[in-house]
Amino acid sequence: MDRSPNRRRRLLLAEAVRAPQAPRLVEPAKSTFEAFLLSGRKDSKVPLAGWTMTKFQWFLVVAMVGLVVGPRVAEKVQRYQTPAVVSPVAVPSATLQAKVGPITVKLNGHTQAQELGQFYLAYADTLSRDRTLVTNTQIFRTLNERVVTLRFNELLNPKVPGLAADIDGVLVSELGVEVIAFEPLRPKAVAALQAIGWACLQAKQ
Repeated sequence: MDRSPNRRRRLLLAEAVRAPQAPRLVEPAKSTFEAFLLSGRKDSKVPLAGWTMTKFQWFLVVAMVGLVVGPRVAEKVQRYQTPAVVSPVAVPSATLQAKVGPITVKLNGHTQAQELGQFYLAYADTLSRDRTLVTNTQIFRTLNERVVTLRFNELLNPKVPGLAADIDGVLVSELGVEVIAFEPLRPKAVAALQAIGWACLQAKQ
């Protein structure tokens, strides 16, 4: 009998071919994102590029990347998209024009003047439709200070000295400094915010 290694390998191969094999169910490969969504365990591990982290850790990473990168991407998209049609801005009264004139002067040459103007116009529109949140003048002053500080802190302080004081001066002249019910003053507040927005839009780029 031929006991050579080659013969033994041929016999083993023939037996393997003749032996019945159970069919294997091949599960479609899931992407990392699908695995993340389909997993029901809070502590399940999701591998990516050699790293293995829990779902909660991945959530933190994605959230941090979104907070850092998201605004920059949105800014670039807005820069290259087709400009939206803006409704005509109502011209303030002559009295209000005189009060907001210094705002225009200070914003001349500043690239964010248009953005600031649109912000105040949207702010005025929102305030005109509110009936339950802003109920007295103190709430309005606090709201105005916080939202403007959060949105335009860099513009209003280091780049344009005195601009915040000019804007506050317009609001004080129209609404006073007392803490009183806001509803009777709402039309004046809306008109003042619209005038501030109009003044920002008049600034030369």
